[in-house]
Amino acid sequence: MSCFTELISANVDIEHVLEKGTKLLASGQLMDALSLYSQAVDADSKNFIAYYRRATAYLAMGKTKMALPDLEKTLELNPGYIPAVKQRASIYLKMGRFSDSISDYSFLTSHDPEAESKINLVISLRDKKEETSRLISGRKYSEAISLLDSLIESVSLSQELREMRGTCYLNLQEIQKGIQDLRNGAHLTNDNRAGLLHLSILMYEFGLAVQSLEEIRECLRLDQDDKPCLEHYKRVKNLAKAIKGAQEASEAGRYDECIKEAEKIISYESKNQEYILQAKVNLCHCKAKSGAIDSVEYCEKVVERYPESTDYQCNLAEALINADRLDEGK
Repeated sequence: MSCFTELISANVDIEHVLEKGTKLLASGQLMDALSLYSQAVDADSKNFIAYYRRATAYLAMGKTKMALPDLEKTLELNPGYIPAVKQRASIYLKMGRFSDSISDYSFLTSHDPEAESKINLVISLRDKKEETSRLISGRKYSEAISLLDSLIESVSLSQELREMRGTCYLNLQEIQKGIQDLRNGAHLTNDNRAGLLHLSILMYEFGLAVQSLEEIRECLRLDQDDKPCLEHYKRVKNLAKAIKGAQEASEAGRYDECIKEAEKIISYESKNQEYILQAKVNLCHCKAKSGAIDSVEYCEKVVERYPESTDYQCNLAEALINADRLDEGK
């Protein structure tokens, strides 16, 4: 507990505590300020200033999702509190809640000379999003990505826009970029178990079992009894373990262990070609290094997939030598 933390009783002046919190906030002591504001909220749940100050602390810490409920509570207690309306309008814009943002900025037109220009900005962003949807419907994914790049600069907290851009990347076969956008989007929402499950399943299908396991564990951290997440966790955990085991054994030169783990990959997932290829990459390398004569078939498949890789070419040459096919290995 911070040395600045103090218990508030009915006899303590909450205004003094709020003032002290604001001084701490101004000096960059964000956690200490947040602690005082939280105590003020607990001591007087009808004090709209306490909620507003705590929201400003959350915003200073970059925790926008935590700030919004406090701003909404502030305006529930005092609907005309201009600073809170301004902050909420800005957050709504960043979240892509355009109608809500326009509503707040419309309220501000008689109080803030910049409100009209903000309304025009929100309308232009909304129109740009609609144009993006039309481009995606027309399968013009590259053009849609260009618009989404611009949109996300202003609407940085929108899960929907991240998912739209991620889907565009996936349709263009830019898998890593697509997955990263979908992951960023899923983590913008509190307790987004459904989104995390969807992301984890998608990662699994694209051959990213290790990353899939990380996301499904995040789902279970939110609720360890979530049945769909538990079911997928059971499916992915052994495969991810085998993939990591094969890679680590390969890097450490434990080739027999590497071969065993790679064979497990195929036994766990014999239909997904991405996992079969990952297994063959390890079988090629580790069998070639261990002198196994049956490594050629694996290395040929790997080189066929990655013809530009000098490492895999070397593995194939070594495999051919092991199989006493020296002329082919030259």
